Amino acid sequence: MPTEPDANILVVDDHPSNLLALEAVLQPLGYRVLRALSADEALAQLLGEEVALIILDVMMPRGNGFELAQILQGRERTRSIPIIFLTGVSTEEHHIRQG
Repeated sequence: MPTEPDANILVVDDHPSNLLALEAVLQPLGYRVLRALSADEALAQLLGEEVALIILDVMMPRGNGFELAQILQGRERTRSIPIIFLTGVSTEEHHIRQG
């Protein structure tokens, strides 16, 4: 008998293959994975869903992850959601500090 997911996790990445890979890891652990390909899609997801965690790509072409995190921190409803920053591109020191 299927059980309800333990929590929703929002994964934000502009590469669909990365979304698929993270979903493949998280779903068997009992999480419902919500996907967003951009900052705008992530904001739309957050309007209708409660999430326990956001896994966020910081280097997206339209609205990078740092900008999205600032928006989320400025809103009462989303400021307490933990964010894990993820990137396969940047290893620059200022990006690491900013995260």
